[in-house]
Amino acid sequence: MAVQYCSASTNQRLWRELEDRFLGGLGASRGPGAHPAFVWLTHRIQRDALYIEAAARGLPGWLAPPIAFFSDLPGLFGITQRRIGLLRRRALIGRLARERGNECGLGGELAERTGLVQGLDGLFGELLPEGVSAETLEAALEGIGDDDFARCRNAWVTSVFGAYLDALDEEGIYDPRQIHAMVAERIAAGELPEALNGATELQIYGLTSLRARRKLIEALDEQSDGAVTIYVAEDVGGVSEFGDEVEALEDAGSSDIVVKPAPDGRREFEWVACKVKELLVAGDCDPHEIAIVARMGRDDTRRAHEIFTAAGIPNTARIRSPLAQVPALKALLALFRGAARGWTYRPLRAVLAGSYFDIDVDLRSIDYIAKERRVEGLDRWAVQLCRLKDQLTSAEDDWRYASEGLFTDRLAKDCEAFDEFVKQVRTLSETRSLSEWVKLTKRLLKPGLFNFRSQICDGHGERWENVRLDQRGVERLDRMLVEWPEFDGSEAIAPDEWYGRLRQFLESNEIALTTPLQTGVQVLEAHEAALFPFRHTFVVHANDGEFPRRPPAGVIFSDEERMTMAERGLPLSHRELWLRRERALWRSVTANANVTVTYRTADPNGVPLLPSLMVPEHDAAEAIPRTQYTWDTPFNRSQARRAAAARFAELKRSGDAGAIEVPEPAALKHAVLNAYAESQRREGPRGADREAGMLNPWNGEIRDPWVLEHLSKKFGDDGRWSASKLETYAECPFLFLVQKVLYLQDLDEAEEGASLLTFGSVAHELLERFYPAMLKGPFPGEFDETAESLFADVAAKTFAELEGDDTRWLGIPPLWAVTKRELLHHLTEFLRWELPKFGNWRPGEFELDFGFGDDAVEIEGEDLSGEWRKLRVVGRIDRVDVKGTGDDAAFRILDYKTSNVPAKTHYQHGVVQIPIYMKAVAGRLSGRPEYGGYLSLKKQKEGGQAYWEDENFQRAMQLAMSIPARVREGKFEPAAAQSVSQWPSYWPGLDVVRVKKILKDRCRFDE
Repeated sequence: MAVQYCSASTNQRLWRELEDRFLGGLGASRGPGAHPAFVWLTHRIQRDALYIEAAARGLPGWLAPPIAFFSDLPGLFGITQRRIGLLRRRALIGRLARERGNECGLGGELAERTGLVQGLDGLFGELLPEGVSAETLEAALEGIGDDDFARCRNAWVTSVFGAYLDALDEEGIYDPRQIHAMVAERIAAGELPEALNGATELQIYGLTSLRARRKLIEALDEQSDGAVTIYVAEDVGGVSEFGDEVEALEDAGSSDIVVKPAPDGRREFEWVACKVKELLVAGDCDPHEIAIVARMGRDDTRRAHEIFTAAGIPNTARIRSPLAQVPALKALLALFRGAARGWTYRPLRAVLAGSYFDIDVDLRSIDYIAKERRVEGLDRWAVQLCRLKDQLTSAEDDWRYASEGLFTDRLAKDCEAFDEFVKQVRTLSETRSLSEWVKLTKRLLKPGLFNFRSQICDGHGERWENVRLDQRGVERLDRMLVEWPEFDGSEAIAPDEWYGRLRQFLESNEIALTTPLQTGVQVLEAHEAALFPFRHTFVVHANDGEFPRRPPAGVIFSDEERMTMAERGLPLSHRELWLRRERALWRSVTANANVTVTYRTADPNGVPLLPSLMVPEHDAAEAIPRTQYTWDTPFNRSQARRAAAARFAELKRSGDAGAIEVPEPAALKHAVLNAYAESQRREGPRGADREAGMLNPWNGEIRDPWVLEHLSKKFGDDGRWSASKLETYAECPFLFLVQKVLYLQDLDEAEEGASLLTFGSVAHELLERFYPAMLKGPFPGEFDETAESLFADVAAKTFAELEGDDTRWLGIPPLWAVTKRELLHHLTEFLRWELPKFGNWRPGEFELDFGFGDDAVEIEGEDLSGEWRKLRVVGRIDRVDVKGTGDDAAFRILDYKTSNVPAKTHYQHGVVQIPIYMKAVAGRLSGRPEYGGYLSLKKQKEGGQAYWEDENFQRAMQLAMSIPARVREGKFEPAAAQSVSQWPSYWPGLDVVRVKKILKDRCRFDE
């Protein structure tokens, strides 16, 4: 009985015809068998609409409803054989491609290339649904290409295809893409009535092309067991693909399509959401009668779902995600990535910080070690953790570690937890066969390491929608891994290679989840929305290259060759046929009464984009506004807040004190408060005679009594102050707040080369060893050959010790070699410059520390207000030079700087380091302090001299004595001292300080 075709110009008319024919013929039939008609559908929304219409018509409920999807065909026709999975299918085709490639002269390595295997798999995917045999393929390839390579290729393709079909038959399995051909054979064998459960009519709805179904339709056309009707869109090219005789239904036709260009994707979806909300508020239709249609849904349907949900619009979406983006599987990949990267800092931290593994290791200890040195390997991390614990246990100045958030009891627990972590994951770093990697991965999924299986059932951060995605993703991967060991897995695979293979596999496979709500606005891909009569349809992202999609590039055959083979009867697609199907799909989506099409005029980088060629002629000036604007009718909370703020600003400008309605008074109050705070930070009160960025309650001044009490205790009279800590506050109080009060630091990893601190510390150590060695003989007064030889010996021994000490990070060997040469060069030039300048001075003390442990050092003096203060100080002086002996001796304090040295004028603004040192050691060394200053190792100069009790010395001491009280008063303005020429890049930026201010002509302490 020949298949009958039915078409209409609108989806509404075509759908109504299906409803009348199918539901009208059911009558009171309840089943479970002998229904007069059966319907095959393509998508869920069609079935749901039939159920709704049946209920509206008062039809009784059905037993075994006579409705099925095309995905139900294997069950309807009793096809119970085992299916081949994707992994095994690709592996089988790859093996056959290699074997037959050698036989056909192509070479096994060339034939097994991933791109060619995937190209073969795609080609087979076009042939299998139509039941094409290897003989038919061979005949169609006759004469395609007239060179030796083409003939080898054709023989190779035919041979691999035939071998693949034979392998499936031998194992009694089938490729899922064969299902339509298999169903066609069952129909030809007379099994259609049983599959339809006794129905004598078959209705088919939702097809937009015969791609992969031609043999199935031919079988239905030739059978004589029942009448078959297929509903198709009214499209000349599309209808002719189905049949010559098509019943055209009378219809009034559809209205014009509205086109709206959009400046970018977000404003496109926001505009659509606004229009949808207007429709819902007006009561024009129910949510499920509105469709948002994208050609492909991986990105667009997700974004639409997120924006609609944020706007409070109920919506139903089928979200497709690559397996690599499933959060739980990303955590699993992080484990393998850690092993593949040798457990360096970043991969290790990603695993320890993840919420999917119950690992109780404090990240602060890992971060501290990473800042100090580059560590690689689990065993070395364990050693460094234990060493850090021992350092805390034995350190007299453990208050320094406490400032980093490190404590002995916590580190002891970290060491135990990390040891357990190492035991569990050590096996991931071993080379093993492919089959063993697969088995190991399955063990990681079930039951999983560190309570992985229970962790994926927790809605991390209250994001419960991820739980279903995680669980489905893990189950999907577990099922797919079952296939992996079934093929050759004896080759040895290193951890990095397995990580690469697994990541590529997860990135190339998807999981699709439908949101729980089924009756909201339908967010669909084009093939899901085809031929369905929505009352309002919004087609989004209708840009060239998106709709129509570009045809895939030919891998095995060119487009011309595919066209020739199609003319010979092979069911192969080519560019012309592809575009014809895309036009038919567009027609089936837009054949509704109220259709709006949007497209983007630029990509995120600002590159202009073109609309699809199928978008009707339109006025490009009728575009969604490019600039930021406030919606007249806000559709989400954010827009409502902006609208309220705009009305508030208008009332303020007009002087009208009238009240306004706001959706969230607390949010508007907070916005007004924040705006006022920002104005105070930048400009201060109107008419106020003070600079922007200065101290006020909105800009660095803390007034909370509890916080002030805490500051008083923490920085009380018993607190220890280092010279660098005092200097940090003097330079920028807000920097002091961040570093010394809140202990906030960037997660910086030790660099591959020696840092400036490492450069300086090694330089200090070389000088500390060189000068005492030089003083054992006559002081040369110049850097002569003897001094140069002595320095070379000291440097060689020092470098040897440093390089043998694994507690010191010097950088990777190649960069450390460069640093050594640079160090030797700069220090040689420095000594050549300094030795002649000593005169009567001689180096006396090196790395002289004071105030640590029980050695309390207290200095006293007046602050800027004249009040007498005491200050406990700690520090370490690079070098103390001595002149003379006994009571007539004098000493000078010297501090090394790698490059720049402070100017003398900086003492007026808070450079306090040298005066503090001079004051702290006065009386502790024989003699009297004469002066102090700074030496630049790279620039070979001295600067920033402060003489005992001179103006600079007295000023710096007064500032130092004033700082603790200022800290206890909660004064932390983000304003840098005049000594800071420009805001350093390593200081907090505008996102933190809000205002960058440098005091140019005054000092904060003089206010």
